[in-house]
Amino acid sequence: MRDLVVELCKIHKLQAKPLQVLPCESEEIIHIVFCIDKNYIQHLGCAMTSVCVNNHSRNIEFHIICDELQESDLEKFSILSNLYRRCISFYLLGKDNPFKELKISLHASPANYYRLAIPYVLSEGIHKVLYLDADLVCNAELTDLWNTNINDFPLAACPINDQERIDKLELASGRYFNTGVMLINLNKWMNDQVSIKAIEFIEQKPELIRFWDQDGINKIIDGGFKSLDAKWNNTIYMDRPVFRQVEGAAIIHFVGALKPWQKCSDTRKEIYWNYLKMSPWSDAYLNRERVIEEMIIEKINFLILSVFRKARQFKEQNQLLKKLTKAF
Repeated sequence: MRDLVVELCKIHKLQAKPLQVLPCESEEIIHIVFCIDKNYIQHLGCAMTSVCVNNHSRNIEFHIICDELQESDLEKFSILSNLYRRCISFYLLGKDNPFKELKISLHASPANYYRLAIPYVLSEGIHKVLYLDADLVCNAELTDLWNTNINDFPLAACPINDQERIDKLELASGRYFNTGVMLINLNKWMNDQVSIKAIEFIEQKPELIRFWDQDGINKIIDGGFKSLDAKWNNTIYMDRPVFRQVEGAAIIHFVGALKPWQKCSDTRKEIYWNYLKMSPWSDAYLNRERVIEEMIIEKINFLILSVFRKARQFKEQNQLLKKLTKAF
């Protein structure tokens, strides 16, 4: 099955290796996987930077599953690799990969389904991975999360209260989780055929699908996952002032359609920009500052123009009033 998926997806592997590997306290490798499309390159860079900044003492390897990577992107990832001395592997899926046929809606893309390929794409010698969405930042060391015992489970994740999804998917367990942060036991995932069964369910019941592979995985596992503390996936909606804010959140996940790099007044977006400043994509932060300055100047010009217009209107009205006064 692994060979079939690799062939179907026409996977091409690239690597960015640091010139000097970071000396770490632990020899055990934490394998972290991201799945993105070309629109999330910068945000992936931010997420990876946040992981590196907060995990100096751990031996981390990144695995990126994506459908397109420009030479300029690879150059920046090489800078990131050398800056934080981490190995980064890229798995490029062909443009005609089978995941593009699955249901897509709202702000999603076929990349949402790429995580279903993780067990087949990665080396057979890797037995456990930490999957992370690219629209999050890591704000703490990941050792405790990585050391979670999942020997009897296909994965560990943070449960969320979504009764609508539980009812719609007819989950007997009454449990549902967000797939943005998953500690995955690849052996059990493969033995339980989670990816295959999830894809079959999504293809057979598209009318039940709202959150793409997340619904499919939840349906197949139906509560059979290990619960993580909410601090490992503190979901934040930028268009909601208060939503499930967790004290001491280790991972902050910007879920929903509105993201911190988009135009919004929510001050929580600054944590994203702070980490981006420490990445090879810091030029985007400088551009953002210039955009803000331009917006401020534009606003000031608009206010000045409005004042002049009001003054002119007042002058014209005053002159008209004088004429009317003389007429009477």
